Amino acid sequence: MPNAPRSVLIADDDRDIGSLLARTIQSVGLTPIVVRNGADAITAAQHHAPDLAAAFLDIEMPDMTGVDVAIIIQQVMPQLPIVLMSAAVPAHLAAQVAQLPLAGRLQKPFPLDAVRKILAQLGRTSATP
Repeated sequence: MPNAPRSVLIADDDRDIGSLLARTIQSVGLTPIVVRNGADAITAAQHHAPDLAAAFLDIEMPDMTGVDVAIIIQQVMPQLPIVLMSAAVPAHLAAQVAQLPLAGRLQKPFPLDAVRKILAQLGRTSATP
Protein backbone atom coordinates (compact mmCIF):
# COMPACT_ATOMS: atom_id res chain seq x y z
CA MET A 1 0.00 0.00 0.00
CA PRO A 2 2.26 2.82 -1.17
CA ASN A 3 -0.33 5.54 -0.53
CA ALA A 4 -1.47 4.29 2.89
CA PRO A 5 -1.75 6.98 5.57
CA ARG A 6 1.44 7.11 7.62
CA SER A 7 0.87 9.83 10.25
CA VAL A 8 -0.74 9.61 13.67
CA LEU A 9 -2.13 12.64 15.46
CA ILE A 10 -1.41 12.82 19.19
CA ALA A 11 -3.18 15.48 21.25
CA ASP A 12 -2.21 15.60 24.91
CA ASP A 13 -1.38 18.55 27.13
CA ASP A 14 1.13 16.41 29.05
CA ARG A 15 4.48 16.72 27.23
CA ASP A 16 5.81 13.47 28.65
CA ILE A 17 2.85 11.45 27.40
CA GLY A 18 3.06 13.14 24.00
CA SER A 19 6.76 12.32 23.75
CA LEU A 20 6.30 8.69 24.83
CA LEU A 21 3.51 8.18 22.33
CA ALA A 22 5.56 9.85 19.59
CA ARG A 23 8.49 7.48 20.19
CA THR A 24 6.16 4.48 20.25
CA ILE A 25 4.51 5.51 17.00
CA GLN A 26 7.88 6.11 15.35
CA SER A 27 9.01 2.65 16.49
CA VAL A 28 6.31 1.06 14.31
CA GLY A 29 7.25 3.12 11.25
CA LEU A 30 4.63 5.86 11.48
CA THR A 31 5.08 9.62 11.77
CA PRO A 32 3.73 11.27 14.91
CA ILE A 33 2.14 14.72 14.83
CA VAL A 34 2.10 15.96 18.41
CA VAL A 35 -0.02 18.87 19.62
CA ARG A 36 -0.84 20.10 23.12
CA ASN A 37 -4.46 21.22 22.88
CA GLY A 38 -7.75 20.65 21.12
CA ALA A 39 -7.65 23.63 18.78
CA ASP A 40 -4.23 22.61 17.48
CA ALA A 41 -5.48 19.03 17.10
CA ILE A 42 -8.32 20.17 14.85
CA THR A 43 -5.96 22.35 12.78
CA ALA A 44 -3.42 19.54 12.46
CA ALA A 45 -6.14 17.03 11.49
CA GLN A 46 -7.40 19.35 8.75
CA HIS A 47 -3.90 20.08 7.48
CA HIS A 48 -2.73 16.44 7.49
CA ALA A 49 -6.07 14.77 6.64
CA PRO A 50 -4.92 12.73 3.62
CA ASP A 51 -2.00 11.24 5.54
CA LEU A 52 -3.65 10.51 8.90
CA ALA A 53 -3.83 6.86 9.90
CA ALA A 54 -5.29 7.49 13.38
CA ALA A 55 -5.70 10.05 16.15
CA PHE A 56 -4.97 9.62 19.86
CA LEU A 57 -6.78 12.30 21.87
CA ASP A 58 -6.55 13.09 25.56
CA ILE A 59 -10.06 13.50 26.95
CA GLU A 60 -9.15 16.35 29.28
CA MET A 61 -7.22 19.23 27.74
CA PRO A 62 -7.26 22.86 28.84
CA ASP A 63 -9.07 24.47 25.90
CA MET A 64 -11.56 21.81 24.87
CA THR A 65 -12.19 18.15 25.57
CA GLY A 66 -10.90 15.32 23.44
CA VAL A 67 -14.55 14.36 23.01
CA ASP A 68 -15.29 17.72 21.37
CA VAL A 69 -12.21 17.35 19.19
CA ALA A 70 -13.26 13.82 18.18
CA ILE A 71 -16.75 15.00 17.21
CA ILE A 72 -15.36 17.81 15.04
CA ILE A 73 -12.73 15.59 13.38
CA GLN A 74 -15.26 12.83 12.70
CA GLN A 75 -17.57 15.29 10.93
CA VAL A 76 -14.81 15.94 8.40
CA MET A 77 -13.08 12.54 8.45
CA PRO A 78 -15.64 9.94 9.56
CA GLN A 79 -13.36 7.02 8.67
CA LEU A 80 -10.41 8.22 10.80
CA PRO A 81 -9.83 5.83 13.72
CA ILE A 82 -9.89 7.79 16.97
CA VAL A 83 -8.60 6.58 20.32
CA LEU A 84 -9.45 8.51 23.48
CA MET A 85 -7.01 8.55 26.39
CA SER A 86 -7.80 9.39 30.01
CA ALA A 87 -7.20 8.37 33.59
CA ALA A 88 -10.99 8.35 33.97
CA VAL A 89 -13.91 9.57 31.90
CA PRO A 90 -15.47 12.57 33.65
CA ALA A 91 -19.11 11.90 34.50
CA HIS A 92 -20.34 14.83 32.40
CA LEU A 93 -18.67 13.32 29.30
CA ALA A 94 -19.56 9.65 29.79
CA ALA A 95 -22.69 9.71 27.63
CA GLN A 96 -20.88 11.47 24.77
CA VAL A 97 -17.96 9.03 24.93
CA ALA A 98 -20.40 6.11 24.80
CA GLN A 99 -21.95 7.52 21.60
CA LEU A 100 -18.66 8.03 19.72
CA PRO A 101 -17.58 5.41 17.17
CA LEU A 102 -14.12 4.96 18.68
CA ALA A 103 -11.30 2.70 17.54
CA GLY A 104 -10.26 2.35 21.16
CA ARG A 105 -9.93 3.86 24.59
CA LEU A 106 -6.78 3.86 26.70
CA GLN A 107 -6.93 4.31 30.44
CA LYS A 108 -3.90 6.19 31.79
CA PRO A 109 -1.43 4.99 32.74
CA PHE A 110 -1.42 2.49 29.91
CA PRO A 111 1.36 0.23 28.65
CA LEU A 112 2.90 1.42 25.38
CA ASP A 113 2.27 -2.03 23.95
CA ALA A 114 -1.44 -1.14 24.07
CA VAL A 115 -0.76 1.62 21.52
CA ARG A 116 1.11 -0.81 19.25
CA LYS A 117 -1.70 -3.34 19.61
CA ILE A 118 -4.38 -0.81 18.61
CA LEU A 119 -2.37 0.30 15.57
CA ALA A 120 -1.82 -3.33 14.55
CA GLN A 121 -5.54 -4.11 14.94
CA LEU A 122 -6.30 -1.14 12.71
CA GLY A 123 -3.90 -2.52 10.11
CA ARG A 124 -1.61 0.49 10.47
CA THR A 125 1.54 -1.53 11.19
CA SER A 126 3.02 -4.81 10.16
CA ALA A 127 3.06 -5.96 13.79
CA THR A 128 0.58 -8.55 14.94
CA PRO A 129 -1.79 -7.70 17.82
